[in-house]
Amino acid sequence: MDQLEEDIEDTRQMIEQGQLAIDRSNPSVKSEYIFSEGESIMNYPNPGNPATTVKYRLSKPGQVKVCVYNIWGQVVKVLVDEVKEKGLYEVVWDGRNNHNFPISTGLYLIQLQTTENILTHKVTILK
Repeated sequence: MDQLEEDIEDTRQMIEQGQLAIDRSNPSVKSEYIFSEGESIMNYPNPGNPATTVKYRLSKPGQVKVCVYNIWGQVVKVLVDEVKEKGLYEVVWDGRNNHNFPISTGLYLIQLQTTENILTHKVTILK
């Protein structure tokens, strides 16, 4: 199964599980995500070209780190590393690394780290 087929299957499963709501009256690349009460992380658009918005929810206040990793597990970009209150947040990743150089097309992992959880979400960047 190639990456596109995997992403389509992941999206189908998210719809079935109620994690992704589709607004058919306003079709666009951006989708509104329905978050559970616990920690969650999503991004849109996916694939990004090259920028993507990362949305995450925190169920408790505390130290938060949101990082982008390449498929070899190397840190590409630290998006957030600070104390946050409980709530819904978003940050835009502009498709650049920590040295402000554009990254290449490919599969990346966005990871949300809190004091209680580590959640990972995959994102495809196209150029």
